[in-house]
Amino acid sequence: MKRQELRIGVIGLGRAGSGMLTALAQHPNVQVTAAADLYPQHLEKFKSEFGGEAYKNAADLCSSNSVDAVYIATPHALHVEHFLMAAEAGKHAIVEKPMALSMDDCDAMIAASERLGVHLIVGHTASFNPVVQKMRKLVVEKEFGELAFMSATAYTDFLYRPRRPEELVSKLGGGIMYNQIPHQVDAIRFIAGGLARSVKASMYDLDPLRHTEGSCNAFLEFHNGVSATLTYSGYDHFESSELSNNQGPKKSTQYGSTKRILSSAVDAEDEVAMRVDTGFGGINSVFSSAKPQTSGSLLQGELGSFIVTCNNGDLRMLPDGVGVYSDDGFQLVSPEPWVGLQGRGAVIEELYHAIFSKKKVIHDGRWAKATMEVCLAMIESAGSRKEVMLNHQVPTLDFDS
Repeated sequence: MKRQELRIGVIGLGRAGSGMLTALAQHPNVQVTAAADLYPQHLEKFKSEFGGEAYKNAADLCSSNSVDAVYIATPHALHVEHFLMAAEAGKHAIVEKPMALSMDDCDAMIAASERLGVHLIVGHTASFNPVVQKMRKLVVEKEFGELAFMSATAYTDFLYRPRRPEELVSKLGGGIMYNQIPHQVDAIRFIAGGLARSVKASMYDLDPLRHTEGSCNAFLEFHNGVSATLTYSGYDHFESSELSNNQGPKKSTQYGSTKRILSSAVDAEDEVAMRVDTGFGGINSVFSSAKPQTSGSLLQGELGSFIVTCNNGDLRMLPDGVGVYSDDGFQLVSPEPWVGLQGRGAVIEELYHAIFSKKKVIHDGRWAKATMEVCLAMIESAGSRKEVMLNHQVPTLDFDS
C-alpha cells in the first residue's frame, strides 16, 4: 500500500535548516512545499532547488494551505513564538533543539500542542542516531546484562564556527549548554530509560573573546542506579574523532584551524555574513543534495567517544554500528534499517507515523522538556557548585511500544 505524502514547510534556512532540508529532500514520502527566511539569497536558492512557496515571515508560511507540518529552525529564543504560531494554524511541528530556553516556555508549547491537537516533536538530537537506538534495544533486551553506566566525551571546534552575536550570549541560548549538551543528555536519557534523578556539573568559559560557556563536565544519576559522565569542549584544540574513529593525530596545522579561519572576520557584521553563508544557498552551506546518497559514518561529533557499560560488555559507538567488547571478544552489531537520511530521517519518520499511523510520539514536548530540565540544572549546579535534583523527568517510550 502506497504511503501518503507529508507536505512540510521549513521556517529558517540557516545551518540547521539546511541540514534538515537534506533529510527532507531524501525522504520518500515528504514534499518540501514552502520555506520562510529573512535572507533573500536563501529563499532564491530554495525556489530554484525545490520550486516551493517562499516567504519572508513565518506567519505567512503557517497560513499556507500547501503545508501540513513545519520544521522550525529559527534562533532558539523564537522557538516558542513560532511553534505557537504554527499550532494555532493547525500545523504539526518538528522544533529544532533546544525546545525552548525556559521551563515555562516548554510548558506553553506542551499546552498548545495538547489543546490544539497538533503533534510536537523536538529534534534532531543524538537519540535519533541509529547506533544510539540500537544501543537502547540491546540494553532493554539485556543482551549483555544490566546497564551500569555511560560516558560521552566530545572535543570539537564548536565555539569558533561563525556565530550571530546572540549565539555567544548564554541567556539568549548561546554557548554549548543549549546547542551541544542537549545531544549528550538526550542520548544518555534515551538509553538509560529517561528518569534522571540529579546532576552535578562544572562549566568553563576559557576564551574572553568568545565569552560564553565553551566546555563542561557533568555527572548524571538516574533513579534506576545508572550513572553517566558528560564531557564537552568546543575550543578547537583536541578532536575527539581521534578517540571515536580510531584516527591518529592530524597534521599539526589542522589543530586550531577553525579558530584561525574565524579570525579573518574583521568585525561582528563580517562574522554574521560568514554565518549566513553556512545557510541554504551559501558558499559553505551544509545542504548536500536532494538525491539519495550512500550512508556515511554513523559517528556523531556531539557525542564524541560514546561508551555504554553493561555487566557483560562495553558497547561503543563506531562508524558502522555498535562495537561490543565482551568476554567472547569483539563483535560489530549493525543498527536497524532506517528510512531516508540517518538520524534526521528518524525525526521525520516519527512525525510521519504520528500523523498517518497514529503512533505515539517518543520525542514529544514532555520528553524534550525533561532534557532541557537537565541542561538548565547543569547551569544551576555549575553556579552553586551543588548537586541539583530533577523533578520533571519522563520515561523512555520505546519505538515498539
